[in-house]
Amino acid sequence: MDYVDLNSRVAYYLQLITILKSKIRSGEYSQGDQLPSELDLGSQFNVSRTVVRQALLELEREGLIQRLQGKGTFVAEPKMDLAVTYFLSGFGDALIRRGMSVVNRVLIQEVIEASGRIARNLQSVKIGEQVFHFERVRLVDGDPLVISNTYIPTKLCPEIVNMDMSRSLYANLKLVGGITIECGDVSFEAVPANEKEAEIFNLPVGTPMLLNSARIFDNNGNQIEYTSSVFRGDRSRIDAKIEKPNQY
Repeated sequence: MDYVDLNSRVAYYLQLITILKSKIRSGEYSQGDQLPSELDLGSQFNVSRTVVRQALLELEREGLIQRLQGKGTFVAEPKMDLAVTYFLSGFGDALIRRGMSVVNRVLIQEVIEASGRIARNLQSVKIGEQVFHFERVRLVDGDPLVISNTYIPTKLCPEIVNMDMSRSLYANLKLVGGITIECGDVSFEAVPANEKEAEIFNLPVGTPMLLNSARIFDNNGNQIEYTSSVFRGDRSRIDAKIEKPNQY
Protein backbone atom coordinates (compact mmCIF):
# COMPACT_ATOMS: atom_id res chain seq x y z
CA MET A 1 0.00 0.00 0.00
CA ASP A 2 1.40 3.37 -1.03
CA TYR A 3 -1.31 5.60 0.36
CA VAL A 4 -2.99 6.40 3.67
CA ASP A 5 -6.50 4.91 3.78
CA LEU A 6 -8.55 7.66 5.38
CA ASN A 7 -11.43 5.23 5.93
CA SER A 8 -9.35 2.67 7.78
CA ARG A 9 -9.57 2.12 11.53
CA VAL A 10 -5.78 2.04 11.65
CA ALA A 11 -4.39 5.38 12.84
CA TYR A 12 -3.09 7.56 10.02
CA TYR A 13 0.39 7.91 11.53
CA LEU A 14 0.75 4.11 11.83
CA GLN A 15 -0.17 3.71 8.19
CA LEU A 16 2.37 6.37 7.25
CA ILE A 17 5.06 4.61 9.31
CA THR A 18 4.40 1.39 7.40
CA ILE A 19 4.63 3.20 4.06
CA LEU A 20 7.87 5.00 4.90
CA LYS A 21 9.46 1.83 6.32
CA SER A 22 8.62 0.03 3.10
CA LYS A 23 10.23 2.77 1.04
CA ILE A 24 13.38 2.65 3.19
CA ARG A 25 13.67 -1.14 3.09
CA SER A 26 13.07 -1.31 -0.65
CA GLY A 27 15.80 1.23 -1.29
CA GLU A 28 13.50 3.89 -2.70
CA TYR A 29 14.85 5.97 0.19
CA SER A 30 18.49 4.92 0.57
CA GLN A 31 20.93 5.56 3.42
CA GLY A 32 21.77 9.24 3.55
CA ASP A 33 18.86 10.29 1.33
CA GLN A 34 16.88 13.30 2.45
CA LEU A 35 13.17 12.67 2.91
CA PRO A 36 10.56 15.11 1.64
CA SER A 37 9.66 17.89 4.05
CA GLU A 38 6.79 17.48 6.54
CA LEU A 39 4.68 19.74 4.35
CA ASP A 40 5.43 17.71 1.22
CA LEU A 41 4.77 14.38 2.97
CA GLY A 42 1.49 15.71 4.30
CA SER A 43 0.47 16.83 0.82
CA GLN A 44 1.62 13.57 -0.79
CA PHE A 45 -0.36 11.37 1.59
CA ASN A 46 -3.22 13.77 2.31
CA VAL A 47 -2.60 13.93 6.06
CA SER A 48 -1.85 16.74 8.51
CA ARG A 49 1.63 17.81 9.55
CA THR A 50 0.79 16.55 13.04
CA VAL A 51 0.35 13.05 11.62
CA VAL A 52 3.62 13.36 9.69
CA ARG A 53 5.52 14.57 12.77
CA GLN A 54 4.22 11.67 14.86
CA ALA A 55 5.24 9.15 12.21
CA LEU A 56 8.72 10.68 11.84
CA LEU A 57 9.19 10.75 15.61
CA GLU A 58 8.52 7.02 15.82
CA LEU A 59 10.85 6.28 12.91
CA GLU A 60 13.54 8.35 14.59
CA ARG A 61 13.09 6.43 17.85
CA GLU A 62 13.58 3.20 15.91
CA GLY A 63 16.78 4.57 14.42
CA LEU A 64 15.58 4.46 10.80
CA ILE A 65 15.83 8.20 10.24
CA GLN A 66 17.60 11.16 11.78
CA ARG A 67 16.44 14.73 11.82
CA LEU A 68 19.16 17.39 11.64
CA GLN A 69 18.31 20.87 12.85
CA GLY A 70 18.08 23.29 9.95
CA LYS A 71 18.91 20.62 7.36
CA GLY A 72 16.00 18.19 7.19
CA THR A 73 15.25 14.51 7.73
CA PHE A 74 17.55 11.79 6.39
CA VAL A 75 17.57 8.01 6.19
CA ALA A 76 19.93 6.89 8.95
CA GLU A 77 22.81 4.49 8.61
CA PRO A 78 22.01 1.15 10.25
CA LYS A 79 22.93 0.85 13.91
CA MET A 80 25.47 -1.74 14.99
CA ASP A 81 24.02 -4.28 17.42
CA LEU A 82 26.30 -4.33 20.46
CA ALA A 83 24.57 -7.37 21.95
CA VAL A 84 27.01 -9.84 20.46
CA THR A 85 28.98 -12.46 22.39
CA TYR A 86 32.39 -11.03 21.69
CA PHE A 87 34.28 -12.03 24.81
CA LEU A 88 35.06 -15.46 23.40
CA SER A 89 35.92 -14.44 19.86
CA GLY A 90 36.35 -10.66 19.83
CA PHE A 91 33.88 -7.94 18.87
CA GLY A 92 35.59 -7.38 15.53
CA ASP A 93 35.49 -11.08 14.67
CA ALA A 94 31.78 -11.16 15.46
CA LEU A 95 31.16 -8.30 13.01
CA ILE A 96 33.28 -9.96 10.33
CA ARG A 97 31.19 -13.12 10.63
CA ARG A 98 28.15 -10.97 9.95
CA GLY A 99 29.67 -9.91 6.63
CA MET A 100 31.08 -6.54 7.66
CA SER A 101 34.48 -5.13 6.81
CA VAL A 102 36.48 -4.37 9.98
CA VAL A 103 39.80 -2.51 10.07
CA ASN A 104 41.72 -1.59 13.24
CA ARG A 105 43.79 1.60 13.05
CA VAL A 106 46.33 1.71 15.87
CA LEU A 107 46.90 5.21 17.28
CA ILE A 108 49.05 4.38 20.32
CA GLN A 109 51.06 1.28 21.33
CA GLU A 110 53.23 1.61 24.45
CA VAL A 111 54.25 0.26 27.83
CA ILE A 112 53.26 2.52 30.71
CA GLU A 113 53.11 2.50 34.51
CA ALA A 114 49.69 1.74 35.93
CA SER A 115 47.84 4.73 37.32
CA GLY A 116 45.34 4.45 40.15
CA ARG A 117 42.45 4.19 37.68
CA ILE A 118 44.14 1.40 35.73
CA ALA A 119 45.07 -0.50 38.91
CA ARG A 120 41.46 -0.31 40.11
CA ASN A 121 40.31 -1.94 36.89
CA LEU A 122 43.06 -4.56 36.57
CA GLN A 123 42.89 -6.74 39.68
CA SER A 124 46.41 -8.21 39.37
CA VAL A 125 48.16 -4.85 38.85
CA LYS A 126 49.44 -2.40 41.46
CA ILE A 127 50.05 1.31 40.93
CA GLY A 128 53.37 1.81 39.15
CA GLU A 129 53.57 -1.69 37.64
CA GLN A 130 54.10 -2.05 33.91
CA VAL A 131 51.03 -2.27 31.70
CA PHE A 132 50.79 -2.67 27.95
CA HIS A 133 48.46 0.01 26.55
CA PHE A 134 47.19 0.47 23.04
CA GLU A 135 44.58 2.77 21.57
CA ARG A 136 42.89 2.05 18.27
CA VAL A 137 40.02 3.17 16.10
CA ARG A 138 37.82 0.43 14.67
CA LEU A 139 36.42 1.16 11.22
CA VAL A 140 33.35 -0.84 10.22
CA ASP A 141 32.53 -0.81 6.50
CA GLY A 142 34.90 2.15 6.19
CA ASP A 143 33.34 4.30 8.94
CA PRO A 144 34.89 4.86 12.40
CA LEU A 145 32.59 3.20 14.94
CA VAL A 146 34.68 2.65 18.08
CA ILE A 147 37.67 4.21 19.84
CA SER A 148 39.12 1.81 22.39
CA ASN A 149 41.87 1.95 24.99
CA THR A 150 43.08 -1.45 26.19
CA TYR A 151 45.34 -2.25 29.16
CA ILE A 152 47.04 -5.64 29.70
CA PRO A 153 49.41 -6.63 32.55
CA THR A 154 52.72 -7.17 30.78
CA LYS A 155 53.74 -9.83 33.35
CA LEU A 156 50.95 -12.11 32.07
CA CYS A 157 52.19 -12.02 28.49
CA PRO A 158 55.43 -10.03 27.96
CA GLU A 159 55.60 -10.89 24.25
CA ILE A 160 52.33 -9.07 23.51
CA VAL A 161 54.10 -5.69 23.47
CA ASN A 162 55.77 -6.59 20.15
CA MET A 163 52.65 -7.82 18.36
CA ASP A 164 50.75 -6.03 15.60
CA MET A 165 47.67 -4.73 17.41
CA SER A 166 45.82 -3.97 14.20
CA ARG A 167 45.15 -7.72 14.33
CA SER A 168 42.76 -9.44 16.73
CA LEU A 169 43.89 -9.00 20.34
CA TYR A 170 42.63 -12.44 21.34
CA ALA A 171 44.35 -14.11 18.40
CA ASN A 172 47.60 -12.42 19.44
CA LEU A 173 47.20 -13.49 23.09
CA LYS A 174 46.64 -17.09 22.08
CA LEU A 175 49.54 -17.04 19.62
CA VAL A 176 52.24 -15.66 21.90
CA GLY A 177 50.91 -16.51 25.36
CA GLY A 178 48.67 -19.50 24.88
CA ILE A 179 45.94 -17.50 26.62
CA THR A 180 42.32 -18.51 26.04
CA ILE A 181 39.48 -16.13 26.90
CA GLU A 182 36.89 -17.57 29.26
CA CYS A 183 34.49 -14.84 30.39
CA GLY A 184 34.07 -11.16 31.16
CA ASP A 185 31.83 -8.41 32.42
CA VAL A 186 30.82 -5.25 30.65
CA SER A 187 28.95 -2.05 31.44
CA PHE A 188 27.59 0.78 29.31
CA GLU A 189 26.91 4.41 30.10
CA ALA A 190 26.05 7.50 28.09
CA VAL A 191 28.80 10.13 27.75
CA PRO A 192 29.31 13.25 25.59
CA ALA A 193 31.98 13.18 22.90
CA ASN A 194 35.15 15.07 23.77
CA GLU A 195 37.19 17.00 21.20
CA LYS A 196 39.34 14.04 20.16
CA GLU A 197 36.36 11.70 19.75
CA ALA A 198 34.36 14.35 17.89
CA GLU A 199 37.25 14.85 15.44
CA ILE A 200 37.67 11.13 14.76
CA PHE A 201 33.93 10.52 14.32
CA ASN A 202 33.43 13.83 12.46
CA LEU A 203 30.64 14.80 14.85
CA PRO A 204 30.03 17.86 17.05
CA VAL A 205 31.62 17.99 20.50
CA GLY A 206 29.07 16.81 23.04
CA THR A 207 27.33 14.32 20.73
CA PRO A 208 25.97 11.39 22.79
CA MET A 209 28.28 8.38 22.88
CA LEU A 210 28.18 4.96 24.54
CA LEU A 211 31.06 4.23 26.91
CA ASN A 212 31.78 0.51 27.24
CA SER A 213 33.96 -0.71 30.11
CA ALA A 214 35.00 -4.37 29.81
CA ARG A 215 37.01 -6.64 32.08
CA ILE A 216 38.08 -9.92 30.51
CA PHE A 217 39.33 -13.12 32.21
CA ASP A 218 41.14 -16.24 31.00
CA ASN A 219 40.32 -19.86 31.80
CA ASN A 220 42.47 -19.71 34.95
CA GLY A 221 40.54 -16.79 36.38
CA ASN A 222 43.26 -14.21 35.64
CA GLN A 223 42.08 -10.81 34.47
CA ILE A 224 44.03 -10.27 31.30
CA GLU A 225 42.42 -7.12 29.97
CA TYR A 226 40.65 -3.90 30.82
CA THR A 227 39.24 -1.99 27.87
CA SER A 228 37.41 1.33 27.77
CA SER A 229 35.64 1.87 24.44
CA VAL A 230 33.61 4.77 23.11
CA PHE A 231 30.98 3.82 20.53
CA ARG A 232 29.21 6.28 18.26
CA GLY A 233 25.78 6.72 19.83
CA ASP A 234 24.07 7.36 16.49
CA ARG A 235 25.35 4.07 15.06
CA SER A 236 25.00 1.77 18.07
CA ARG A 237 22.19 -0.19 19.65
CA ILE A 238 22.07 -2.47 22.68
CA ASP A 239 19.59 -5.34 22.78
CA ALA A 240 18.68 -7.16 25.99
CA LYS A 241 16.39 -10.01 26.96
CA ILE A 242 13.78 -9.81 29.70
CA GLU A 243 13.32 -13.01 31.70
CA LYS A 244 11.00 -13.93 34.54
CA PRO A 245 12.77 -14.30 37.93
CA ASN A 246 12.85 -17.79 39.39
CA GLN A 247 10.52 -16.88 42.29
CA TYR A 248 7.60 -16.17 39.91
